[in-house]
Amino acid sequence: MVRDWVLLSLSNFTQRTPVAMAMWSLSCFFVSASTSQWISALYPPCSPRARSGCLLSLTDRLRTSLPHVISRMGSSEAVDVSLFCLVAMDFYRHQIDEELDRRAFQSVFETVAAPGTPYHRLLGCLQSIHQDTSL
Repeated sequence: MVRDWVLLSLSNFTQRTPVAMAMWSLSCFFVSASTSQWISALYPPCSPRARSGCLLSLTDRLRTSLPHVISRMGSSEAVDVSLFCLVAMDFYRHQIDEELDRRAFQSVFETVAAPGTPYHRLLGCLQSIHQDTSL
């Protein structure tokens, strides 16, 4: 459900200004939707009393487990762009199963990817994924 919402919201959030806030918001969404063991390792462990896994709300996951990401709100330094690209690529590789959805994901960023923006850098990262898989 989170994955679908992120995909449907991409276009709206990429158009948010300033770009640093858009990038931060998208990073939060990508982190929240992640099933990667590396990214989910940032979350606090589940309570021993939890019966069917740890189901924290989006707000709780961000507030309690990702203080670094929260603290970077509105920042656009190299570390912020790198984190954005990392979590966006994780989302792309592990959350999007259909090729049509992958193309739509990439297309959203192509629309707003002016040179020097985080979106332009993300497209370069996505291109490197495609080159690696074609070898």
